[in-house]
Amino acid sequence: MCLKSVRITTFMRKHYLFIVNPNAAKGKAGKDWLRIERFIRKKDIHYKAVLTSGPGDAISIVEEELSLGYKCLIVVGGDGTVNEVVNGVFHQEIVPPEEISLGIIPVGTGNDWARYYGIPKKYKKALEYLFSGEAHFQDVGKLTHSIDGKPAIHYFVNIAGFGFDAVVVKATNEMQERGNRMAIAYLFNLLRTALSYKSLPMKVEINDEVIERKLFSISIGNGRYSGGGMRQTPNAEINDGMFDVTIYDDMPVRKILKHVFKLYNGKIGQVNSIHTFKTTRITVQDGPDLLAEVDGEIIPDGPFEIEILPSALKVLV
Repeated sequence: MCLKSVRITTFMRKHYLFIVNPNAAKGKAGKDWLRIERFIRKKDIHYKAVLTSGPGDAISIVEEELSLGYKCLIVVGGDGTVNEVVNGVFHQEIVPPEEISLGIIPVGTGNDWARYYGIPKKYKKALEYLFSGEAHFQDVGKLTHSIDGKPAIHYFVNIAGFGFDAVVVKATNEMQERGNRMAIAYLFNLLRTALSYKSLPMKVEINDEVIERKLFSISIGNGRYSGGGMRQTPNAEINDGMFDVTIYDDMPVRKILKHVFKLYNGKIGQVNSIHTFKTTRITVQDGPDLLAEVDGEIIPDGPFEIEILPSALKVLV
């Protein structure tokens, strides 16, 4: 993996904002923050920590703290908090996004974005990544749809999904909201949902090709991992200016269950009725029952247009 790198300015090296989601991983992030902070205090840096209080809170925190001069943002949490911070970065108009750096101490349930970069789960080692003095640029996905006739935009750093994938994510989110944050929640809901899910009619435009038929699921990968380690887009490169797209045709439950293990070993593209593409833009037109998800956040109401923003985000890895 070859990433374009830059040196971090003195201000950025000395002024870190830690955005802590205390509810991540069954509340583990909140409990572990005190231990993480002890490691931080041993470093000669200036930092501030802000705890989120609920869904969407990280977005407003980003805008407020950018206005105070913090440009190096460190998430203590999981993929959902990363997604909120990224949307805060790209929706605000105070600081150009390319001047902002993002890092993570992974404490969430899935940690799929951190998994791509091989960020250690041990906090002390993860902090060494952050304080190494270098940053790299990666691509960002931009999803546009409409709410009540008005355009709405959501950004993502890792993966987007439609159909079955989004239904499984929704079920997993609801399970976690009820307090069940087991590591295999995505796999559990995948198997349970497969027993009743029906493919939906979709119209997909990709690389001057139109696909219009019933489809089971679509995965659009900027990164490789989703669902706590599944590899639905196993060959994706996070900085190549392209999405990797996996489209699943309508298929029976027995076929899905037979090939579940290939979601983990990176061979899902070898299955008949599963098609892979590379692209910079894709549109998905839908019926009222189709859901989308970006980095695990559910997005209703299509049609959807997804495009790549090359080298748009500076990350500490």
